[in-house]
Amino acid sequence: TLPLPTFSMIHYFTDNWENIQNFQARPDDILIATYPKAGTTWISYILDLLYFGQKAPEHHTLLPIYERVPFLENDSHICASG
Repeated sequence: TLPLPTFSMIHYFTDNWENIQNFQARPDDILIATYPKAGTTWISYILDLLYFGQKAPEHHTLLPIYERVPFLENDSHICASG
């Protein structure tokens, strides 16, 4: 195996790193990977509208975007699987 490159990260991300490494996506999950400040919230909102727009229109007014599309690095939303 090749050694992984090292880089600096703030503790906000590294405190939850084990959960991130153990994350198992479900077949119907959509993973959004972007650079910071590159429109992640806009992409999240657009994909949420495309996926749930016709199925549950009230979904958009009841929950804020960070509850509808959780961030993987945010430990308050990590699930054991999926």
